Amino acid sequence: MSDAKLARSLFERWASELMNKDRAWNKVKSNFDELFYDFKAHSIPFEAAEELIKEAVAKHLPTNSVAKFTYRSLGDREKDGKSFLEFLDAWKKGISDFAYQAFYTYYSADIDKEDQSEGEKKYGNMNMQEYILQRKYAESFPEVDLVAIREQREKTMAKLLEKEDDGDKSNR
Repeated sequence: MSDAKLARSLFERWASELMNKDRAWNKVKSNFDELFYDFKAHSIPFEAAEELIKEAVAKHLPTNSVAKFTYRSLGDREKDGKSFLEFLDAWKKGISDFAYQAFYTYYSADIDKEDQSEGEKKYGNMNMQEYILQRKYAESFPEVDLVAIREQREKTMAKLLEKEDDGDKSNR
């Protein structure tokens, strides 16, 4: 199966499942994440995935009746003085922004075909790009200073032993 056909098949499956998913504002990005994760997991190339973004956005847009109901149910504070059309445009733009954000989480426009290939495995079982991503992730965690922890433990133990000795002397 060609990449385009596979991408179309994955897209159609996602679109059909979307009807049963929560499409609330806080779930929009995760819905798009599922689609682009599937694309990446099936090695769909950048160009084939990019072609389907606008269709994916269109599938996720609210129907006119849902948009009107949502607009009417909002209070004046949430409407922020916007007309229905302004509200709907902002809603559509937000969904589109989430789609592109999810897309670029999994695909990078800067990566050319050479970088996407497996490349030489230099660092264990990783190529240079995988190694860099792993290092960024690992360096995001705080470092633990084992020497400082050991010193603090010794000080605490010394204080406890000192208090114990003082308690024994007073009981005699």
